[in-house]
Amino acid sequence: MSSNSPTVARWELAIRLRQRLELMGVKVPALCKEVGFTPAYWSHMMTGRSVPTEDKLRQVLDQLEFPADEYPDMFELRTAAKEAGRWSRFSALFGDELMRLFGLEQGAHSIRGHESALIPAMLQTPDYIRGLMTSPYGVRSTVEADQYTEARLMRQERLTGSDPLHFTAILTEALLLQHPWGARTQIAQLRHIRSLIEEHPATIDVRVAPLGSPECVALGGTVFLIDFASSRLPTVAWYDNALFGQVVDDPTQVRNLGYVFDNVLAAAPSREQSFALIEATETRLASQT
Repeated sequence: MSSNSPTVARWELAIRLRQRLELMGVKVPALCKEVGFTPAYWSHMMTGRSVPTEDKLRQVLDQLEFPADEYPDMFELRTAAKEAGRWSRFSALFGDELMRLFGLEQGAHSIRGHESALIPAMLQTPDYIRGLMTSPYGVRSTVEADQYTEARLMRQERLTGSDPLHFTAILTEALLLQHPWGARTQIAQLRHIRSLIEEHPATIDVRVAPLGSPECVALGGTVFLIDFASSRLPTVAWYDNALFGQVVDDPTQVRNLGYVFDNVLAAAPSREQSFALIEATETRLASQT
């Protein structure tokens, strides 16, 4: 099994069933008739909205002549897919796309991307998060701001847990310099980023595109590419701007986003140069406060 995320387990289960269906040349109506599914239920399985019982899954595996050595993996995926997931208690607070993102992050091996407007959510301090959530752009009540902060800090646990996420982010220098929630909050935020880089050098990589560099032009909006340990799972992306956010799973779009990221990363300053720029900006802001 590829992860401990119910979202990813449901996705991988659907992918493997769909691929086997296509390989065997079996039509969905014929399979549904044999195992007692409706086409609508099969569709729900393929989108992760429903998980079959163990007996029904066994019937599907038998009908599709799955190799015997794949049965244990498929049943393990089904068990994981049935779990509620640690994000379920936030379902009333976040929409379906964000809940899907959280589940994908939980099961990811690596995330790489860029930000041009805000410090990436995975790197934000609690004060930075609360500043954003209670600002005119966050428009959250105090209670909601606390819940959003709790959820974001839960996401960040992937950076420092027993199986840490590999996280690479490209920021613009402007992000370091601006302090929308106050200089002290920004100074603490930069110090926090430096600490994460120092404490997790093997898994956290933050690059900074200098002001005026061509790379800054390419870093529009927020784009993160999400990769998984299982070779059966394709890379997907998360894209958002001031108005909306969505998971992008179209292969061509993901490939294009990856192409831009790889080129910007190759042109960006080194880890050491970026770290020095973060440290220098922190010192400069502190001297002005």
